[in-house]
Amino acid sequence: MKMYQKYFKIQRREISNVGGLISKPVLVAQSASENSFKTDKNYSQAKNNKSLIYEYMRLEKLILVAVKLFFVLLFVQILDSGFLLQKITCAAENNTVNKKQATRVLKLDNTATTDVKLEEIVLNNPELVELTLGGTVITDAGLDYLVQLKKLRKVRLSNTVITDAAGEKLAKISTLQDIDVSQTAFGDAGLAALKTLTKLKNLNLYLTEVTDAGVGVLKDFASVKTITRLNLDLCRISNTGVRNILDVVNLEWLHLGGTEITDEVIEDVVKFKKLKEIIVTKTAVTKSGAENLRKKITDCKVQDNISNNITPEQIKQAKELRQKKNKNKNK
Repeated sequence: MKMYQKYFKIQRREISNVGGLISKPVLVAQSASENSFKTDKNYSQAKNNKSLIYEYMRLEKLILVAVKLFFVLLFVQILDSGFLLQKITCAAENNTVNKKQATRVLKLDNTATTDVKLEEIVLNNPELVELTLGGTVITDAGLDYLVQLKKLRKVRLSNTVITDAAGEKLAKISTLQDIDVSQTAFGDAGLAALKTLTKLKNLNLYLTEVTDAGVGVLKDFASVKTITRLNLDLCRISNTGVRNILDVVNLEWLHLGGTEITDEVIEDVVKFKKLKEIIVTKTAVTKSGAENLRKKITDCKVQDNISNNITPEQIKQAKELRQKKNKNKNK
């Protein structure tokens, strides 16, 4: 480079294009000493390599531009990374909130859920609509937490240790439409406590302590016109009990299996004008009684001992189970 500087002064000038609108730097070689460079033996070599000087300078400029561009892109990437991290953090937070809000159905049947755990579940899932706790170890005390669930419509407490005290707890949840307290010590007092609920549609009392007298309170229920499904399977219900629920006029599904009803109940059952299905298996209702019911309610499906292939032994077992339940209550 020093060799060339002897003959050329490399400098940057701005020259304009024809229109004078665009200017760009160019290299101009000026004579340092006209006589000396014409006579110097290196003149010829310098002249031939003039193009190399231009290429070198252009390469130098490109490298400088590339370096600047690299740092600009690096800076932009750093900014983008910070912004992306912020977006990811916000998304994670929103996902946590949405998850709490979106959890509407929680099925915990046969899990190790306790009263203490239930409190945590309620706090973390305020939007619950359906909660199943069948076969867990929750007690009446744990049901106090359910009052916080303002949208709860369905609750299953089957096969737990709840008692009549559960009725008062559940009665505080005004949004309830579906209650399952089957296979528990829930009885007449607990059922009576539910009379203030106005939206009740489905009531599962299978294998509970409910009796003829107990179901008589259904006529006083605020939801007596909204209840469409009633399960009294293996309850201590007789023909008298069926007569006591005639005010539940909109029943569409009725389970009387394993109860003490007989053919005499047919005349009362036909009064349920909207009945679509009735189950009278494992009872004393005979084949002729079931056929008579089918004739009188043509749009109703009747499940009886014959249609379900119920054996006399199964009927006997149902009776023994019912009697065992009565003995346990009397102790």
